[in-house]
Amino acid sequence: LPYFMASSYRKMIRKLNVIHVGKSGGSTVRLAIEQSPLLAKKYDKIKITHVAQLKYRRRHDYLIIIRNPIDRAISAFNWRYHLVVETEKQRERFKGEWQVLEKYSTLNSISENLYSPDSELLNARVSREFRAIHHLREDISFYLSAMLKDVSPGQIYGIIKQHSLAADCKLLLGPSVEVQHDKSHGDTVDPWKKELSKLARRNLRRFLHEDFACILKLYNLGLLT
Repeated sequence: LPYFMASSYRKMIRKLNVIHVGKSGGSTVRLAIEQSPLLAKKYDKIKITHVAQLKYRRRHDYLIIIRNPIDRAISAFNWRYHLVVETEKQRERFKGEWQVLEKYSTLNSISENLYSPDSELLNARVSREFRAIHHLREDISFYLSAMLKDVSPGQIYGIIKQHSLAADCKLLLGPSVEVQHDKSHGDTVDPWKKELSKLARRNLRRFLHEDFACILKLYNLGLLT
């Protein structure tokens, strides 16, 4: 194509970037996206961003799949513990991850040690151990912080929240989509592994402050209730 025609063609292509924050129900949403006539009609290209830094583009629209940061952390820790320690299927995938998971065994244990009980300063060693765990390292801010500095509200096609996933999918992907929930390992996790003490929960609120800041930014943009 001549340059001016190619340039016009590029401008006409409508692109949607789906930001799949890990352990937020994204696998279920992605199956629903594949059968969405609404998105197929609205967009020419749909890209999935998952376990990768987002490259912001001014002409792209964005669909965000998100979850409460603490609930997401509980799910992420237990999922990695299952794959890395219990089944050992991914024991060697990430250097040092098995050692950290085996050492603490629960999110509660590592979270209670994030801050010094005397000075309340962040424990740098435990912080590094926390970030050695896949999906805890790639947190909400990993995906959204940079984008939220530049994005305009009009670029956000919508937000699918894990706690209202089915209803959000129907609203944003079309009433005809069938939301088939993934059979989650979370359903078989011992309840005590999901429990957090007051100290652990307080520490996580502090430690995950950038995740909460992203959610606050989405709220301030009028995109979340």
